[in-house]
Amino acid sequence: LAALVPLIMGNSHDGQTASIQGLPENTSATLGRLARVDPCFVKDDLPTFISGWCEGLARIADINERRDAFEGLLLAIHANPQAIISSNNRKSTVTALIFAIISWHIPPNENGVKTITPEVLHGSYSFQPFPKEAIEVGQALGQLIVQVKEALGSEWDDVAKMPVNVRRLLSEVYQI
Repeated sequence: LAALVPLIMGNSHDGQTASIQGLPENTSATLGRLARVDPCFVKDDLPTFISGWCEGLARIADINERRDAFEGLLLAIHANPQAIISSNNRKSTVTALIFAIISWHIPPNENGVKTITPEVLHGSYSFQPFPKEAIEVGQALGQLIVQVKEALGSEWDDVAKMPVNVRRLLSEVYQI
Protein backbone atom coordinates (compact mmCIF):
# COMPACT_ATOMS: atom_id res chain seq x y z
CA LEU A 1 0.00 0.00 0.00
CA ALA A 2 2.75 2.45 0.95
CA ALA A 3 4.36 2.25 -2.50
CA LEU A 4 1.29 1.76 -4.68
CA VAL A 5 -1.24 4.32 -3.45
CA PRO A 6 0.98 7.43 -3.76
CA LEU A 7 1.78 6.46 -7.35
CA ILE A 8 -1.90 6.05 -8.20
CA MET A 9 -3.01 9.14 -6.30
CA GLY A 10 -0.35 11.41 -7.76
CA ASN A 11 1.68 11.86 -4.58
CA SER A 12 4.67 9.67 -5.35
CA HIS A 13 8.03 10.78 -4.00
CA ASP A 14 9.73 10.48 -7.38
CA GLY A 15 7.08 12.50 -9.22
CA GLN A 16 5.63 9.56 -11.13
CA THR A 17 1.86 9.39 -11.45
CA ALA A 18 -0.64 7.13 -13.11
CA SER A 19 -2.65 8.98 -15.74
CA ILE A 20 -5.51 6.59 -16.39
CA GLN A 21 -8.80 8.49 -16.48
CA GLY A 22 -10.99 7.68 -13.46
CA LEU A 23 -8.22 5.92 -11.54
CA PRO A 24 -7.91 8.54 -8.74
CA GLU A 25 -11.68 8.49 -8.21
CA ASN A 26 -11.84 4.70 -8.13
CA THR A 27 -8.80 4.48 -5.86
CA SER A 28 -10.33 7.07 -3.50
CA ALA A 29 -13.59 5.11 -3.36
CA THR A 30 -11.68 1.86 -2.71
CA LEU A 31 -9.54 3.43 0.01
CA GLY A 32 -12.69 4.77 1.65
CA ARG A 33 -14.32 1.36 1.63
CA LEU A 34 -11.17 -0.28 2.99
CA ALA A 35 -11.00 2.31 5.77
CA ARG A 36 -14.67 1.71 6.60
CA VAL A 37 -13.82 -1.97 7.18
CA ASP A 38 -10.62 -1.23 9.11
CA PRO A 39 -9.17 2.29 9.28
CA CYS A 40 -5.89 0.83 10.56
CA PHE A 41 -5.31 -0.54 7.06
CA VAL A 42 -4.62 2.98 5.73
CA LYS A 43 -3.85 5.08 8.81
CA ASP A 44 -0.07 4.62 8.92
CA ASP A 45 0.46 5.69 5.30
CA LEU A 46 -2.22 8.39 5.38
CA PRO A 47 0.17 11.39 5.54
CA THR A 48 1.79 10.14 2.34
CA PHE A 49 -1.33 10.08 0.20
CA ILE A 50 -4.04 12.10 1.91
CA SER A 51 -3.80 15.00 -0.60
CA GLY A 52 -4.25 12.68 -3.56
CA TRP A 53 -7.06 10.87 -1.76
CA CYS A 54 -8.88 14.17 -1.21
CA GLU A 55 -8.38 15.20 -4.83
CA GLY A 56 -9.86 11.89 -5.99
CA LEU A 57 -12.74 12.21 -3.50
CA ALA A 58 -13.64 15.60 -4.94
CA ARG A 59 -14.25 13.98 -8.35
CA ILE A 60 -16.44 11.03 -7.35
CA ALA A 61 -19.84 11.61 -8.97
CA ASP A 62 -21.99 8.84 -7.48
CA ILE A 63 -23.51 10.00 -4.17
CA ASN A 64 -23.26 6.55 -2.54
CA GLU A 65 -19.61 6.10 -3.53
CA ARG A 66 -18.86 9.63 -2.32
CA ARG A 67 -20.53 9.03 1.03
CA ASP A 68 -18.73 5.71 1.54
CA ALA A 69 -15.38 7.15 0.52
CA PHE A 70 -15.71 10.22 2.75
CA GLU A 71 -16.85 8.08 5.68
CA GLY A 72 -13.70 6.02 5.23
CA LEU A 73 -11.56 9.15 5.07
CA LEU A 74 -13.08 10.39 8.32
CA LEU A 75 -12.46 7.03 10.02
CA ALA A 76 -8.86 6.98 8.77
CA ILE A 77 -8.24 10.52 10.03
CA HIS A 78 -9.74 9.61 13.41
CA ALA A 79 -7.43 6.58 13.51
CA ASN A 80 -4.45 8.85 12.73
CA PRO A 81 -5.43 12.39 13.73
CA GLN A 82 -1.91 13.71 13.06
CA ALA A 83 -2.04 12.67 9.39
CA ILE A 84 -3.03 16.11 8.14
CA ILE A 85 -0.67 18.05 10.36
CA SER A 86 2.27 15.69 9.77
CA SER A 87 1.94 15.52 5.98
CA ASN A 88 4.92 16.67 3.94
CA ASN A 89 3.11 19.75 2.64
CA ARG A 90 0.58 20.75 5.27
CA LYS A 91 -0.84 23.71 3.33
CA SER A 92 -1.39 21.61 0.21
CA THR A 93 -2.99 18.83 2.27
CA VAL A 94 -5.40 21.18 4.04
CA THR A 95 -6.25 22.89 0.74
CA ALA A 96 -6.99 19.50 -0.85
CA LEU A 97 -9.19 18.60 2.12
CA ILE A 98 -11.09 21.91 1.86
CA PHE A 99 -11.66 21.47 -1.86
CA ALA A 100 -12.85 17.90 -1.26
CA ILE A 101 -15.33 19.28 1.27
CA ILE A 102 -16.55 22.09 -0.98
CA SER A 103 -16.98 19.61 -3.84
CA TRP A 104 -20.19 18.54 -2.07
CA HIS A 105 -21.54 22.06 -2.63
CA ILE A 106 -20.68 22.53 -6.33
CA PRO A 107 -23.73 23.07 -8.56
CA PRO A 108 -23.95 20.83 -11.66
CA ASN A 109 -23.25 22.45 -15.02
CA GLU A 110 -25.60 22.25 -18.02
CA ASN A 111 -24.48 18.64 -18.61
CA GLY A 112 -25.17 17.65 -14.99
CA VAL A 113 -21.46 17.45 -14.12
CA LYS A 114 -20.12 19.12 -10.95
CA THR A 115 -16.90 20.90 -11.83
CA ILE A 116 -14.90 23.46 -9.90
CA THR A 117 -14.51 26.35 -12.33
CA PRO A 118 -13.24 29.93 -12.02
CA GLU A 119 -16.88 31.07 -12.25
CA VAL A 120 -17.84 28.88 -9.26
CA LEU A 121 -14.87 30.14 -7.25
CA HIS A 122 -14.92 33.84 -8.17
CA GLY A 123 -18.24 34.59 -9.90
CA SER A 124 -21.76 34.78 -8.54
CA TYR A 125 -22.13 32.72 -5.38
CA SER A 126 -23.82 29.47 -6.38
CA PHE A 127 -22.78 26.85 -3.84
CA GLN A 128 -25.55 24.48 -2.81
CA PRO A 129 -26.43 23.03 0.60
CA PHE A 130 -24.86 19.73 1.60
CA PRO A 131 -26.99 16.86 0.15
CA LYS A 132 -29.57 15.57 2.62
CA GLU A 133 -28.68 11.97 1.70
CA ALA A 134 -25.28 12.40 3.32
CA ILE A 135 -25.94 15.02 6.00
CA GLU A 136 -24.11 13.01 8.69
CA VAL A 137 -20.97 13.10 6.55
CA GLY A 138 -21.41 16.85 6.14
CA GLN A 139 -21.65 17.35 9.88
CA ALA A 140 -18.56 15.21 10.49
CA LEU A 141 -16.62 17.11 7.80
CA GLY A 142 -17.67 20.37 9.45
CA GLN A 143 -16.31 19.17 12.78
CA LEU A 144 -13.11 18.00 11.10
CA ILE A 145 -12.39 21.29 9.37
CA VAL A 146 -12.93 23.19 12.63
CA GLN A 147 -10.48 20.82 14.35
CA VAL A 148 -7.96 21.30 11.54
CA LYS A 149 -8.26 25.09 11.84
CA GLU A 150 -7.68 24.88 15.59
CA ALA A 151 -4.70 22.53 15.15
CA LEU A 152 -3.07 24.83 12.60
CA GLY A 153 -3.42 27.92 14.77
CA SER A 154 -1.88 30.94 13.04
CA GLU A 155 -0.93 28.79 10.02
CA TRP A 156 -4.65 28.73 9.15
CA ASP A 157 -4.41 32.34 7.94
CA ASP A 158 -2.01 31.25 5.20
CA VAL A 159 -4.25 28.32 4.21
CA ALA A 160 -7.38 30.51 4.29
CA LYS A 161 -6.16 32.65 1.37
CA MET A 162 -8.75 31.05 -0.89
CA PRO A 163 -11.17 32.31 -3.52
CA VAL A 164 -13.89 34.56 -2.16
CA ASN A 165 -16.71 32.05 -2.69
CA VAL A 166 -14.82 29.32 -0.85
CA ARG A 167 -14.23 31.64 2.09
CA ARG A 168 -17.92 32.57 2.08
CA LEU A 169 -18.99 28.91 2.01
CA LEU A 170 -16.63 28.02 4.87
CA SER A 171 -17.93 30.95 6.88
CA GLU A 172 -21.65 30.47 6.24
CA VAL A 173 -21.87 26.69 6.30
CA TYR A 174 -18.99 25.62 8.54
CA GLN A 175 -18.65 28.79 10.68
CA ILE A 176 -14.92 29.20 10.05
